[in-house]
Amino acid sequence: MAARRVLAQRPDTPPRVLKRLADEPDHFVQWRVAINHHTPGTALDRLASSPNNQIRWIVTRNPNVLPSTLERLADDSYDDVRLAVAQCADCPPAVLERLLDDQNFDVAQAAAEHWSLPDAALTQWLAHSEFHPAPRHQPDQTGDPLGSYPGF
Repeated sequence: MAARRVLAQRPDTPPRVLKRLADEPDHFVQWRVAINHHTPGTALDRLASSPNNQIRWIVTRNPNVLPSTLERLADDSYDDVRLAVAQCADCPPAVLERLLDDQNFDVAQAAAEHWSLPDAALTQWLAHSEFHPAPRHQPDQTGDPLGSYPGF
């Protein structure tokens, strides 16, 4: 069991092995597979069906997550998972538009503030909302967390 946990987190573990490890019943193995940036999107899609909401949350943070997986997780029963979907840099605009109507205000706010939400959807949402989101910005590609904010 310990060997599988170590294998799941190693950056040099082949994708085919990570796919197999995604089906392990051990949540610690699944967690490590979900955070591994070499895990294929198809394996992450399987992990998105985990009964463990923390694993589903981690799947949204992996850069290889598939748009179809994010679309499915946008309907998750846990607010934190839906919030993570709305905060995902690669979240499809159609999913963000759906999340604008989320019953959890934080989820709707994150969708409204996402840089890839179409302007028309934001304008329509603002017309029916008392909330006014912070200015949207595109993620900084240089790695500087403040580089993309106005004034920096």
